Amino acid sequence: MKKQWLSVLSLLAGLTFCCGAAETVLNDDFSTNAVSDGAPAGWAVYKTGPVHGKIGVREKGSAKVLYLNDTDDKSEIGITRRLSAVPGKYYRLSAEVLPGAKMGRHLPGLQLRFLKRPANTIKQVPLAAGKTASITLQADADMLQIYLYTMRAGGQSELSVGRIKLEVSDKPF
Repeated sequence: MKKQWLSVLSLLAGLTFCCGAAETVLNDDFSTNAVSDGAPAGWAVYKTGPVHGKIGVREKGSAKVLYLNDTDDKSEIGITRRLSAVPGKYYRLSAEVLPGAKMGRHLPGLQLRFLKRPANTIKQVPLAAGKTASITLQADADMLQIYLYTMRAGGQSELSVGRIKLEVSDKPF
């Protein structure tokens, strides 16, 4: 009898651990994209202002990367993507910026927003060369939007992003 209880407790502990583990929703390393200008597959171009610089997938060594080159202080460029979300769950968004990036006065940003009325829940972090930026936020809507973009007014950043990843979990990260 004691052995059966230990087996049941071990099973429950394992299930609790597994259920709380993070699941990967998106893990884009741009490897399946053709080298070209414009948004990578699954993403939309985000742009404001008169001059939009360059955006696209480039080869860097043996990998493919997202390339952003903002050439105007009055413009912003980047990529965006909408995905379904589950209210109450926790989301972690991260972006890996490769070394050698040239950052403007106002650093490019990674943004996670949960789309709801009357106001979206938004969290943003700056990007830095050679670093992985990360955002953790609990969903309060059933739709989310990701932005990775350069800033207007002091922009003129040039960077390559190796990976954008989105994870979801029942528990805080």
